[in-house]
Amino acid sequence: MFKVLVLTVAVVAYAEAYSSGAPDTACQDMIPRHPVAAQKSPAPYSISTSTKNAITHKKHDAQFDKQTVSYTATIALNGAVFWVGVESAPVKVTN
Repeated sequence: MFKVLVLTVAVVAYAEAYSSGAPDTACQDMIPRHPVAAQKSPAPYSISTSTKNAITHKKHDAQFDKQTVSYTATIALNGAVFWVGVESAPVKVTN
């Protein structure tokens, strides 16, 4: 039991996290504040979209500023391996 308690305290003490979530700067540039640089190789993951999903609204005459949108993400394999700026293929927005 003592070994489990010591191990738990050691793991919790080592974990470094923000109690209020990631800092605002990480949301602005999508770069985690890990002590390592992002991978330079292409991400082995992709963002896929589907036309089977939709969004609706109450306003029937709503207009969109953009005709296409794409999604951009930071994908983390773990704390030391992550890719920044992974983009989806463009998605056509229709009214």
